Amino acid sequence: APFRSQNDVPRVEVVVCYCSERLSWLRAFHKLPWRDEDRSQAVRQYVGLRFYHKCGGMNKRAREEERKRLVDEWAPYFQMVEVRYVDDVLRADDDSAYLAYIVDRYHSLPEFTVFLHADAPEHIASLELLMDTVFAAVRNYLPGDLGFLHFAHNYVLHELGCHDNKDCEA
Repeated sequence: APFRSQNDVPRVEVVVCYCSERLSWLRAFHKLPWRDEDRSQAVRQYVGLRFYHKCGGMNKRAREEERKRLVDEWAPYFQMVEVRYVDDVLRADDDSAYLAYIVDRYHSLPEFTVFLHADAPEHIASLELLMDTVFAAVRNYLPGDLGFLHFAHNYVLHELGCHDNKDCEA
């Protein structure tokens, strides 16, 4: 059934690896400026937002102020907002943030997770495609066995020609 969620757990979680980038584009999850459709209710009810903060060098007070600022700014837009600091001695980057999320949530992952850079519009050719896909997941329109879906256009080598080519399989 559309808009179903169990135990108030977000159906979709958006995980943003963040340092200090501008995040205004996140408002597009509610309404794209060139469309009449407003998805605010569904996003507030079924989409969680988790920031994995990768900027080091912040003291405890600065972290708490930053956490409060992010939660206060984005809580009206999403079902839940959480900020977690990634303190990895070796590296604190996108990969370690996403891995930290998987480790943190391994036994309680939502139906769908979207991993994004904080500067997502620079990596994704169409924010509209991203927003539509998240909304489709919220409405139960995506297959449960979807697996991995890649949105970043600038890292996919489309010319490899791997469709039905056994040499491309891992």
